Amino acid sequence: MIVTVYSSDSILMHDGAPCHRSLSTQLYLEKKKICYICDWPPQSPDLNIIENIWSILKKNVAKRFTGTIEKLWKVAKEE
Repeated sequence: MIVTVYSSDSILMHDGAPCHRSLSTQLYLEKKKICYICDWPPQSPDLNIIENIWSILKKNVAKRFTGTIEKLWKVAKEE
C-alpha cells in the first residue's frame, strides 16, 4: 500500500511505535528503498500536528456523545 503513494523524493515519517520499529517493517522499507525517519517519540504533538487535531476531535466528541455507535459516528462526522 505505501509503495503506491510513495515517490522517490519523499521521506516517510513515522513515530517510535513498536510496529514502526519492528524488524519486519524496517526490512520492508529497506527492500522497497523507502527513505524513512523513525527516531521521533510516539504520538508527539510537537512533531506531528495531526495528534493535536485528534485530541481536539476526541474532546469535542466526548462532550456530545451519549448512546449508540450510530450516534457516535454522527457526532464525529459533524465535528
